[in-house]
Amino acid sequence: MTFYSFRVMVILGSAFLLVFVILMFVVYKKKIWLENKWLLWLGMLCIPAAWICSEAGWIVAEVGRQPWVIQDLMSCKMGISDIDAGSVELTFWIFASFFTALLIAEVSIMLKYISRSAKGDITRDPSGNDVAESY
Repeated sequence: MTFYSFRVMVILGSAFLLVFVILMFVVYKKKIWLENKWLLWLGMLCIPAAWICSEAGWIVAEVGRQPWVIQDLMSCKMGISDIDAGSVELTFWIFASFFTALLIAEVSIMLKYISRSAKGDITRDPSGNDVAESY
C-alpha cells in the first residue's frame, strides 16, 4: 500500500507543478487561453486530485511506519509519541481556529464579488480583463 501511495503522491505533486507552470505561462503570455474550457476543466480536476494526493501522503506517513513495529525491528514503545494529550488538543484547536478564519475570509470575499457581479459593478477593460469599478 505504501509503495503505490508514494507513487500516487509523487505523480500528482509533479502534475500540480506542471499545471502551475502551464498556468503561469498562460497568465503572462497567452491570456486569451484563459477562455478555453479545457484549461478550466484542468483547474477543476486539480481540486479532487489535491485531496487524493493528500490522502496518499497520509497513507505513506501512517502506514509506512507500521511494519517496523510489527516486524519486531522497533518496539511498540518507540513507535508511540511522547506528546501529551493537552498539546495535541491545543494544536488541533489552533489549526481549527486558523482555518475557520480563512474560510470566513474566503466566503466573504466571494460573496462580495458575487454581489458586485450581480449589480454590474464588474466590467471588462479594453484588454479583456475583469475589473471592479469601485474598491
